[in-house]
Amino acid sequence: MAEAEMYEFSIEPLSSSLEIVPDDFPAIENLNVPSNIREKTSVFLMLYKKHCQQFLSAIFQANLEQIQPLLHGFWHRLPPHILSILTQDCILNLLALCDSSTYNALARMSVPSFVHSPPEGLLVGLHAFAGNFVQWLDLALKRQPSCIRVKKLQVARNFCSYFRHMLEVSHEAVNLRAILANHHSMLTLKQDWSKLDMQELVNQCAQFCCDEKSRTEYKESMEKYLVQARDILRLSLTLDSLIYWIDSSVLQTALLKSKKQARTFLLRYNHVVQRLSSEITLKRLQAFGSFQIITMFLRDYIIHQQRTEERRLVEGALQNDLYFKTRNQHCECNHLCKCSKCL
Repeated sequence: MAEAEMYEFSIEPLSSSLEIVPDDFPAIENLNVPSNIREKTSVFLMLYKKHCQQFLSAIFQANLEQIQPLLHGFWHRLPPHILSILTQDCILNLLALCDSSTYNALARMSVPSFVHSPPEGLLVGLHAFAGNFVQWLDLALKRQPSCIRVKKLQVARNFCSYFRHMLEVSHEAVNLRAILANHHSMLTLKQDWSKLDMQELVNQCAQFCCDEKSRTEYKESMEKYLVQARDILRLSLTLDSLIYWIDSSVLQTALLKSKKQARTFLLRYNHVVQRLSSEITLKRLQAFGSFQIITMFLRDYIIHQQRTEERRLVEGALQNDLYFKTRNQHCECNHLCKCSKCL
């Protein structure tokens, strides 16, 4: 452990840093890395985990001014013999996995649930972070090998795009809760919904399908979702029940099977919403504003869940490349088996 003692962080650990360690942060005992760099990898993971703890602490203690010097201090004071291993492909992937784990912890703690939005003060800080982080990181990595910069900035850009959208959905949820809690708005929405000819609307939308099979499949799926939407609207609709419906029905049947199905569903959803908006406008119905807020949240929540699933798949691929395979059923080794049968 003498190597670790050669490095000192430029910022002292914050008081709550140990409380927000990413649960799935990689550990050396799980990693299938070359034996000749295993010890240095262990040292790097120890240093980088501490760095990520400080990073999260700075954000959640609203010390955004500490993030840039924290990044600069870590990458400019990393010992050369540790830095030298980071250019290897397996360690670059490990770095990406560590960053993803840290960013996921940030996302989970920032918006644990769309039912309960983060405090306004924290939300302002999170937007500021998402808008500036890539630039701060780029400056901190200026003198580092290009492969490290490319890998870290790619992961950071992808996360910041995902995170900004997540914060937007959280803001939309605040507006939606206000609508759902307003008895007059909901009564008007239910009354106006009953004035729309959903069957005619679905038939009109289905005309744009290229063949009879596609038209039939389109009509069946959209009729199902519109009936479900009508039924939950008749009940005492809450944000909880709306999200439960999306998660249990729409996402399970339309989105999580393949990216192609997800794109197709979203295109159809946008088409139906546009037609509904046109009908509501032509009929001069009062619920236009409420309808727009609800449909915007539904679309963006679905997109958020789709992007979350895509991130999970990317991280799973990295884990498959880096982690020891699970124990062979005929092997007597432990569950992180390193023998020839399991590798």
